[in-house]
Amino acid sequence: MTQEIPKYVLRAYALLYTKYGTENRFTQDTLNWVVSSSMRKKIFSVLLNSGWIVKTSKREYMCNDPKTIFSSLFLFKIPEILKTSKKKYYFCKMSAVEIWTDFSYIQRSWEHSPYFIYINKEDLNYWKGFLSKFNMPFFIEEGSFIGEFVILMPRKRLICTTYNHFPVEKLSSCVKFCKNNSLFEYPLAYLKEKFKLKINVKKELIQQVKEAI
Repeated sequence: MTQEIPKYVLRAYALLYTKYGTENRFTQDTLNWVVSSSMRKKIFSVLLNSGWIVKTSKREYMCNDPKTIFSSLFLFKIPEILKTSKKKYYFCKMSAVEIWTDFSYIQRSWEHSPYFIYINKEDLNYWKGFLSKFNMPFFIEEGSFIGEFVILMPRKRLICTTYNHFPVEKLSSCVKFCKNNSLFEYPLAYLKEKFKLKINVKKELIQQVKEAI
């Protein structure tokens, strides 16, 4: 899994790629005259573990293609990362709408991909450390970023369910969220038709969602 790297490591990668491209091998000795021995080891460790270079032998390395690296940075990784968490969480708000509508409604793109999750308030520090370990940007309650990021929403009490193997807020909460946001008329119509709910939606939307269900 390719991960973002600190600026000083990025500069080292730029030097290595400029000098060796993606076909020529190099060793850690390449940076002997640039940085100290301890810093050199740290740089190579970060580059290797973050997927920016590969090890081809006991001492030699090669650069991965920058196009592959940058494309990989925008792949959807967060759902799988969240599964490894040791603390309880569940999807809410727009992320819950995606799940309950069987992803017929999708509010993300590779350029902007937020995930909204409820967590226990007492676990906030755990989540900060957990997401930082994967270099995943996150915000508390609100925020925005390029690519994937998480909006942590701490709560004193978590009440959730499971749908299609996802931990998610209850259907009633999802419906309420859609009702309170005019941009979610289509998802609301989908939920009405899918789960036979007694709610009012525009008739023209019903025919659209019938084709999607």
